[in-house]
Amino acid sequence: MRHWMKYMAEEIPFFDLSRQTRDIITELRDAIFGLIESGNFILGEPVRKLEEAIAGMVGSPAAIAVASGTDGLLLALRALGVGEGHAVITTPFTFFSTASTIVRSGARPLFVDIDLKTFNISANRVEQLIGEDSRGEDSGEIRHIQSGATIKGIVPVHLFGLMADMKQMEVIAERNGLFILEDAAQALGAWEETREGRRMAGTVGEAGVYSFYPTKNLGAFGDAGMVVTGREDIAGKIRVLRVHGARSRDLFEEVGYLSRMDALQAAILLAKFPYLDKWNRRRAQLAAGYIQRIRARNWAENIILPEVDASRNHIYHQFVIRVERRDALRDHLRSKGIGCETYYSRPLHLQPAFSYLGYRKGDFPNVEKAADETLELPIWPELTDGELDRVVDAIEAFYN
Repeated sequence: MRHWMKYMAEEIPFFDLSRQTRDIITELRDAIFGLIESGNFILGEPVRKLEEAIAGMVGSPAAIAVASGTDGLLLALRALGVGEGHAVITTPFTFFSTASTIVRSGARPLFVDIDLKTFNISANRVEQLIGEDSRGEDSGEIRHIQSGATIKGIVPVHLFGLMADMKQMEVIAERNGLFILEDAAQALGAWEETREGRRMAGTVGEAGVYSFYPTKNLGAFGDAGMVVTGREDIAGKIRVLRVHGARSRDLFEEVGYLSRMDALQAAILLAKFPYLDKWNRRRAQLAAGYIQRIRARNWAENIILPEVDASRNHIYHQFVIRVERRDALRDHLRSKGIGCETYYSRPLHLQPAFSYLGYRKGDFPNVEKAADETLELPIWPELTDGELDRVVDAIEAFYN
C-alpha cells in the first residue's frame, strides 16, 4: 500500500484542473454564491458581462454566448445561410463537431489536407480543391463536381492553439465569394501579425467560435461557448436561434435551438477571465521549456517539435510532438505515471459516420501521417518545472 501511495503522489496527469481551482477558490466561491443569491440562472447579467469581456479582449463588435462551442458552429453556419445543397470546406484533422455541424446544417463537408508543420488546414489545398474539383456557374456560385453541391464557405480550424494561415485563406475566400467561419475552439488569445496590425483568432472571417469546455485555456465547469462576429446581421440571427428562434417572448420567426449559456457558467468564466493571459503565458513558458530541454538531448532527432513563428502567437492548448514510434512512447510514458494523449488518431475522413462521403485511406497523406505520429504531452499552467523535467527524463529513458 505504501508503494502504491508513493506512485500516486508522483503521477503527472495529462491535465489537472484541481490545482487551478484551488488557486482561485475564493473568487469561484464568491461568483457561485453570488449567483445563487441573485436567483437569476438563465442568460442575464453574468452572460452579458462575459460577452462584453470576450468581445473587448479579441476586438470584436459582437459576442454571443451559447451552450457550447459545437452549438456555436452550428448556429453560425445557420446564420450564414448554409443548408441543403451546400458544401463547406474544412479539415479532417480536428474534433468531430467541426464537420458534424456542417452535416447537421444540411450541407456536405469537403475535406482537404493539412500543413504537416502546423497541423492546420492547408490554404494551398483549399485553392487546389476549388480549382480542380469544382466548376463556376453563371450565377457566380462554385459547385463541387462530384456531389453537385454549391460551395459556400471555409471552416479553418486553429488547431492546438495556433492560427491557420488566414492571410492566404482570406484571398481565396474573397476571390471565390466564400465565407470564412473560424473554428477557434482551442485558440482564444492566439493572434497573428499582419501589415495592418495584430488580428486575434476568431476575428478574421465572418464569424469565429470559441469553446469553454473545462479543459480549454479558459474553461467553465461544464459546456459553454461563444460566437464573435463583426456583422450585426449574423449576431442578431444567432441571438434569435439560441432561444428557439424567438424574436420576442411569444413571437417565433423560425425553428431554432435551445442553446443559451447558463449564468452559472458565465459567472465561473468571469471569475477566471482575469487570469487567462497569465495562464497563456505560462503555457508558452512550458512549451519553451520542453523545446529547450529536448533539443539539448542526444536523442532529439527522434522528435519533431512544434515550429515557433514570431508572427503568430501560439497559446499551446496542447503541446504536440511527432514521433515515429508514437504508440510505444505513449505506452512507456503512461507506465511511468505520466499522462499523454493521441488526439485524432482516426481522422474524420475515416470515421464511420462520414463513410457516405466516399473518402478512402490515402486521400489525405499529411492528415494520416499526423494521426499516426502526433503525441500530446502535459501542458497546463500549474504544471511545475520539476514535473516538466520528469516528462523529458521519461522520454529520454525510452530512447536510451
